Amino acid sequence: MKKFNNRLDIPGMTFPRELDILSNIASLVPEGGKILEIGSCFGRSAHALYTGKKETVKLTCLDLWGDTIPFPENSYHGSKELLNDAINISFERQNSRYGFEYILGSEIINDIEIIQDSSSNLKDFNFDLVFIDGDHNYSSVSTDINNFVFNSNTLILGDDANQSNWDVIKAIWDNKRNRTLIVPSGQDVKFFALIPPNGYWVDHSNSILEILRYEF
Repeated sequence: MKKFNNRLDIPGMTFPRELDILSNIASLVPEGGKILEIGSCFGRSAHALYTGKKETVKLTCLDLWGDTIPFPENSYHGSKELLNDAINISFERQNSRYGFEYILGSEIINDIEIIQDSSSNLKDFNFDLVFIDGDHNYSSVSTDINNFVFNSNTLILGDDANQSNWDVIKAIWDNKRNRTLIVPSGQDVKFFALIPPNGYWVDHSNSILEILRYEF
């Protein structure tokens, strides 16, 4: 299992083991592939995806942003100082996207695609890996899953499939179709994965299972 240089100082709600999972799953995306993250907040998980992916793989980050602080301050792991910096910049510009860009830095920002919009307005559905961590209500999660569940080239990975988010759990079960569902055990991983029944990701299903259940 690869160990990547993930930044635990970036404010966010993704656990360290989850960041390792994201980087390792991203590393499986083939050369020239595409990754979409739905719900980027201040960039904690986006950085993990970027760190793990191959250089030729394109990362797109989609978020509504807008709110100067999307969640209460005590919700975030990471550096309180960096969080305060991001909040202050977001207040100055009246948009938390600028906190996201500040934290990731110009080198990464200039190398990714940023879409400030709702995932319901997404036009391009041709991605190799989609990480769903946007609005957690049933309708939104169902829409996000259904946008990609019929594409055998897309591995769907999502967050917050736990007892605190029954809408997420119900949306997964109601919309998983004929995909293989994997939900790792343990309080430090809230992810779910939906593996297509055929295509590229079937050949890598053992690697996905190993990554999701590995104790980093």
